[in-house]
Amino acid sequence: MNLAPSDQAGDLRRLVEAQRQDGFWKDRDALRTVAVLSGKGGVGKSNLALALSCALADRGKKVVLLDADLGMANIDLLCGISSRFNLSHVVEGSRRLGEVLVPLEENVEVLPGGPGLKELA
Repeated sequence: MNLAPSDQAGDLRRLVEAQRQDGFWKDRDALRTVAVLSGKGGVGKSNLALALSCALADRGKKVVLLDADLGMANIDLLCGISSRFNLSHVVEGSRRLGEVLVPLEENVEVLPGGPGLKELA
């Protein structure tokens, strides 16, 4: 009996690895991940993630802010951006990561969540 927790981000990791092999990231060893999460909605995860992204960018780090909320993705609203494509397009394979990323400010790009993500769960 396997009691290991399911790996919900496995498909995303495989997509990122494929992008790395295609040369999307020049320095793959410099890639780091920071996750902001909570078991409850409405506690400020999106605001914290956005503030943290901007603070890292101010220190010269290149940041991709991924909104992986499968129900109420709202980073695009907080940032005042609109995109035709979102995370679901990347996962389903209809768009490449570079086509979906939206520049926000110097060193910050947003990978929006949006409609269609609930089906991914």
